[in-house]
Amino acid sequence: MKRHRATSAWSAFLLAFSLLLSPGLAQKLKVELKSYRVVLTKGEHGLVLEKLLPGVQAPPGEVILYRLVAKNEGEEPARYVQLVIPVPEHTTYIPGSACPLKIGPDVLVPPQFSTNGEDFTLTPVLKDEEGNELAITHVAWVVPELAPGAEVEVSIRVKVR
Repeated sequence: MKRHRATSAWSAFLLAFSLLLSPGLAQKLKVELKSYRVVLTKGEHGLVLEKLLPGVQAPPGEVILYRLVAKNEGEEPARYVQLVIPVPEHTTYIPGSACPLKIGPDVLVPPQFSTNGEDFTLTPVLKDEEGNELAITHVAWVVPELAPGAEVEVSIRVKVR
C-alpha cells in the first residue's frame, strides 16, 4: 500500500515564507504547521466521532488536516500577514474545509485559493481556458493586522490520492 509523508521540508518552507512576509517582523512572528490524520470512529448511540492523530502518514483515500498557528511575539502590530498552507503533492484540497478567519468582533478574513502559489482568488474552484478544473495548490489568508501577543489559527483538509 502506497503511503505519503510530509517531511521537515514543510517547516523549512513555512520558516522561509514567514521571512518573506515582512522583513522587519520575520523574527517576531512564530509560525507553526502541524498535521493530523483524521480518523472516524463510532461512539455511543451510533454517533460518529472524529479523532485527530498526529503525523501525516495516511493511505490513499484518507483525510489529513493541516493546522497553521501564527503568533505575533513582537511588541508592534504585524500588518498584512499572509498565512499560506500549501496543498501537498499526492493530495487534493477538500472544498469547504478552509473557513474564514474571525479576528475580533468585526474582522472576517476569507480564505484565498491558488493553483500556482502566486496568484490567489476568493473562488475555490478554478478553471483553465477550456473549462477544466485546476487543482488547488495553496490556500491563504491575509491578516490585516495581528496585535502583539495575538495568535490566529487556520486549517485545511486534504484527501490522499
